[in-house]
Amino acid sequence: MGAAHTFELPYLFGLDDFEPLTRTQHRLSDRMIDIWTGFAHKGRAPWKPTTPAAPNTQSLASGPNGIRPVDFAANHHYAFWTSLR
Repeated sequence: MGAAHTFELPYLFGLDDFEPLTRTQHRLSDRMIDIWTGFAHKGRAPWKPTTPAAPNTQSLASGPNGIRPVDFAANHHYAFWTSLR
């Protein structure tokens, strides 16, 4: 299904309105909380900032590839969306 608005909430706040997290999801939750609290404390994330010249995007997906940089344009189907103008 991919990422959508509010999908991060059970990972960050342990809300009871969602299915319980799996062991893998708990590990991702712990990592996400580390990243978010580090950002709140230090004002920076553990990856390169996004700029117009370098649109860095970080994937926080769990799975075999883990947390990693991804191609912003490809991941967000930029060519498709701009073709609709």
